[in-house]
Amino acid sequence: MDVLLFVALYLFGLFLTFSIHLGFFPKKMNYPFFFLLLVGIFISIFIYRLNIKGLIFQPPTIMSILLYTLITTVVVLVCRLFKNDILTSRSKLKTSMNGVSMLTILFYLIISAPLQEFVFRSYLLLIFQHFHWNSMLFYVIFSGITFSLAHIFFKYWLISVGSLLLGMLWAAVYYYYPDLLFLSISHAVIGLLIAII
Repeated sequence: MDVLLFVALYLFGLFLTFSIHLGFFPKKMNYPFFFLLLVGIFISIFIYRLNIKGLIFQPPTIMSILLYTLITTVVVLVCRLFKNDILTSRSKLKTSMNGVSMLTILFYLIISAPLQEFVFRSYLLLIFQHFHWNSMLFYVIFSGITFSLAHIFFKYWLISVGSLLLGMLWAAVYYYYPDLLFLSISHAVIGLLIAII
């Protein structure tokens, strides 16, 4: 019963997110729905008595720092290689850095990227461990797909495919080296890079 409740609530949260991004609800509902999703996550942590300390407040290791730095560097180099393709397709993206305030950038760096990593990596791994779903492959695929679907609002295939692959790569590294700090830094740097190209 617990497993079905978790799956139903997780899918409902994703449904609400996609409904907003696809225009079924007004855009101004995005933040209240996201807030409700976070409240639901923290309630489930309390109900299931999940130990978040072990996955969130883990001290970084040399290996985790190296892996997250390598991932970030490779993505930066790939973006530089395909810069012209990204720039020519920029008109397809609805977002740009024009008119974005420094406060918005700080919000992304300090709150949004770490929260996304908590939701799509830490929380999912906690749930997988709680329900004894010990398949690393299933965790990596599930994390990557949900992370990619959460970025569907860009309505551009390159962002969806990139976030799928990056989400799976981050999940695979996080599975062995649960370092939320450097994972969030990697996410923030890559997100800002893509936004300012």
